Amino acid sequence: MMCLFLSNDLLTQTVSYPILITIPGCVASIWSIFYFKEIPLNRKNLYIILLSFTFIFVGALLVFVSKRRVNL
Repeated sequence: MMCLFLSNDLLTQTVSYPILITIPGCVASIWSIFYFKEIPLNRKNLYIILLSFTFIFVGALLVFVSKRRVNL
């Protein structure tokens, strides 16, 4: 919740919400792989998970860059 308030100060809500909404899915995927062992640890599954995390990160980065108001 704190991240939502901080990001809304720096970015607009239309930018910060899509970025923040992906974080719980990534955390849940990591928990299901390493803690609950719902997804078997083989090369194919890890490749798919890493590829999806890469797409999520690149998408969030592109949303941030396209609509940013602050100078970094």
